[in-house]
Amino acid sequence: MSESPHPITRRELLSRGMSLAGVAAIPLLLQSRSAFAIRPEVMHYTDAGANPAQVCAKCNSFIPGKTPDAIGECYIINRGAAINPKGHCDAWSPKP
Repeated sequence: MSESPHPITRRELLSRGMSLAGVAAIPLLLQSRSAFAIRPEVMHYTDAGANPAQVCAKCNSFIPGKTPDAIGECYIINRGAAINPKGHCDAWSPKP
């Protein structure tokens, strides 16, 4: 039996294992934002916000549609729900 020219150390093995675990967790982290999304009525979502400065189009959680006036989605409210860019909900937070 021939020995490998560079045997792997325990430290290298643990390091590689942790790196692999980190890479494997990326899809879970990307899904986690939408996994805890809630129904629009829980957040008191309306299609027309009373304050023009606090509409969905200006919210950090809003995912715009293909055009600025197109219906979009939200990271907080269930993905797939039709979100009006002129709407508003209790989770509104300004874009940075």
